[in-house]
Amino acid sequence: MQAIKALAKKFDEIGPEELADSFLNNRGSMPPVTAGYEITPESPEPGVLRFYCTGRNATSWIEEVTNLSEFRNVEG
Repeated sequence: MQAIKALAKKFDEIGPEELADSFLNNRGSMPPVTAGYEITPESPEPGVLRFYCTGRNATSWIEEVTNLSEFRNVEG
């Protein structure tokens, strides 16, 4: 998750101090978190979980195969 947040923040031109603060803060207190980033999960197809991180000017995402037997199970 941190990687997709970093990508969105990079393209939103967040400075290095704010970026480091966001990584150091995992409880919402100190250092303050840069607001405006939303993580959204979805399941685009059977056996796959995708997480989007949406910022002010960019969206990044990561996909994970959660069930290999369901993932693109094509009978031929």
